[in-house]
Amino acid sequence: MALEALNKGPQIDTVYTDSLYEIIEVGDPHKPELIHRSIFHLEEEVHLNPSYIYPQLELAVRYSEVQNVERANDVFQKIFTRPDLSFTEQQALHRMYGELQWSPVCSQSTAITQYMEGMKLLNISSDWRKCHTPLLKILRI
Repeated sequence: MALEALNKGPQIDTVYTDSLYEIIEVGDPHKPELIHRSIFHLEEEVHLNPSYIYPQLELAVRYSEVQNVERANDVFQKIFTRPDLSFTEQQALHRMYGELQWSPVCSQSTAITQYMEGMKLLNISSDWRKCHTPLLKILRI
């Protein structure tokens, strides 16, 4: 039954995520409702397919958007314990955790460490560049 549900709507959270990015630009007051819907669907997707890390990463980002940094950190720490991550997945993890840590309520030194860890993997990708760019900005400050 779970696989059937996943096949019917495997990425419904993506619809909410795409809508969120559009609404953020406009400044719609219903944004919190969309974030909560996105969280609900991401939680379902994570439950149905726990081996796929990208919904987990998005879920952590959504938690941080509703000021639930503790739950976001829990999700990230759970992913960090997984031994089966590819270089690409590791880079995405370090980049997104670095972005969370860069916020004023977290640790900017941890963010720098995460960005550096993402770059050490030497897998030149969009995530590598997204680790590299903030470090360049920090050096210019």
